[in-house]
Amino acid sequence: MCCSASVRQVAHNAEPSLEALAAPDGQRLVAAEFTILSTGDATYDDPGDPGTKAVDSAGKVYPGKPGSPTAGESMDLAMILQPGGRATGWVILNVPQNAKITAVTYQMDSLPQTNGEHTGRWNLRA
Repeated sequence: MCCSASVRQVAHNAEPSLEALAAPDGQRLVAAEFTILSTGDATYDDPGDPGTKAVDSAGKVYPGKPGSPTAGESMDLAMILQPGGRATGWVILNVPQNAKITAVTYQMDSLPQTNGEHTGRWNLRA
């Protein structure tokens, strides 16, 4: 395996760092902070936000998008980690205002894969 991922924290009502990143009417911003650690022998190269999703109590999935919350810096859009390297950053997601987010997922190597392989899931407490 090339990497390991962990969720550091989730903000269910995040504020965007720029107004242009605000959630549209009827939606709110959720932000998840991840740490990615390169554990393989080769350089890990992947964008962070396309591999991130929020899952609600009905099983509906909401994709991540580029941008930063006021809580911290976003995950690099061009994440390049040498072996042993580490990256920590936030990914933001638009979700319906009343959605109960029950999990977040992170898929490594998300661009070359579409089958969900190498996806971590973290269930959130109610």
